[in-house]
Amino acid sequence: MKTRISKSFLRGVRRTFDLYGTTKEWPDLSNSKQKDYRALRGDWDNVGKTIRKETRDIRAAGY
Repeated sequence: MKTRISKSFLRGVRRTFDLYGTTKEWPDLSNSKQKDYRALRGDWDNVGKTIRKETRDIRAAGY
């Protein structure tokens, strides 16, 4: 009788003996953090612009 080993099993064995993490592909978190930082920075820039504009409008209205 011939024994057949699945690809999933072999991947599991390979991961078990991969002590240095060379087969794991990690996501690039630094790039993700930069994108998140830029998005948040842009959001807060827009908040600041809106507050400044509304403050000018209120002063112009005489309040």
